[in-house]
Amino acid sequence: MKMLVILAAALAAIAPGLPASAQDTSQESTPVFAPTRFTVETVGEGPDIVLIPGLGSVPAVYDGQMDMLASNQRVHRITVAGFDGSAPGPNAQGPVLAPLVEELAQYIATLPGGRATIIGHSMGGFTGLNLALDHPDRVERLMIVDSLPFYSVVFDPNATAQGMEPMATAARAQMIAQPAQDPEEVDCANPSMMMRWMVIDEEALCLVMRQTASADPRVSAQLFYELATSDARPRLGEIELPVTMLYPVDPAIHDGAAMDTLYAGQYADLDGIELVRIDNSRHFIMYDQPEAFARALTAFLAD
Repeated sequence: MKMLVILAAALAAIAPGLPASAQDTSQESTPVFAPTRFTVETVGEGPDIVLIPGLGSVPAVYDGQMDMLASNQRVHRITVAGFDGSAPGPNAQGPVLAPLVEELAQYIATLPGGRATIIGHSMGGFTGLNLALDHPDRVERLMIVDSLPFYSVVFDPNATAQGMEPMATAARAQMIAQPAQDPEEVDCANPSMMMRWMVIDEEALCLVMRQTASADPRVSAQLFYELATSDARPRLGEIELPVTMLYPVDPAIHDGAAMDTLYAGQYADLDGIELVRIDNSRHFIMYDQPEAFARALTAFLAD
């Protein structure tokens, strides 16, 4: 559990440029919807897939799988307003997660059939989980990449949403107070220990560090607060659609058996969930094990 706490600290450290409008480059007949909480780039033709990156992260985390995904599907790459150097818009103040989920549901409703497959990493996975809970009619199936229904159990296995409020409030204030950093000036040769827990691959580590620096700290801080104080476990039994969850195990920092127990236990009330362990990987599975990640995606989409 000590290693999981360190990973949690690294996630907390992840604290991004486009007009607030949705773009569809593959099908002009799709009804126009102009979200304010995110922007979207659409690539390919076929059944609709929505890719949601994690906290402070960017759509580019999925670049290694785009050729495969867009070969016979229409892929919608989401950028949360305030991440990847973009203007935060309304995400700069007040709650972010619930309004983001609502706008995603409205966007998906404009697609043919009004449903989409959702793939989300970290915070993106939790966003997809909430979308499946609140708008099951909009979700065809869901893949969660290393996310938990209650994030704060990595701090304390007995944590409660209410009990985490003081810590989350303090952490939010600290994150907002951090000085802005130019992504191009990030010293990739000297990553913090916390960042090292996120990804094994050194080149990918530098990418993650720059992605983190490109995020608006107000948006990252608020989303961290909401993740730390939101417990979806009591509602997991409501989900009836297919769900696959990928989780990493790196023997250098993880106890594999403890990781197996953690993820199985936290998702125990979600009947039929498929838990897929990806070895020799840390939080950014798509960077550390791109081939294994691609195989898992292929199997998920084939079901």
